[in-house]
Amino acid sequence: MGWETRRGKRYYYRAVKINGCVVKTYVGTGAVGEEAARADEIARTGRALEAEKRRARDEHLAEGTRLAVAVYELGRAVAKSVLKGKGGPVSRKNWRKKRAKGPESVGLCEAADILGRAAVEDARAADLAARRA
Repeated sequence: MGWETRRGKRYYYRAVKINGCVVKTYVGTGAVGEEAARADEIARTGRALEAEKRRARDEHLAEGTRLAVAVYELGRAVAKSVLKGKGGPVSRKNWRKKRAKGPESVGLCEAADILGRAAVEDARAADLAARRA
């Protein structure tokens, strides 16, 4: 990859990006160049393995976030069907209890909804933090 042939002789160069520009630096020829090429290949393989581990970890975290969102949505659907069965009307997308009835579990469902949202936001924040790490 970094080998160049000039007048029948091979020279090994490393290409490094500095401030957005690719700068080639001479490393050597012969045994020195071969050793540098092997070291660069080992480093490149190590970086590829680390990137694969990072992708697998990110996918695992993203799956956890998807599951948390699915559980939250399922909980909302169950709460909606229970409240609708009890006759709780919807006003501006918020559940309201009827005045004629006594206090029921509407407050608990609203609290569960808030906690569910907080759990989903925490999962998303953890997912983003893990991706940045």
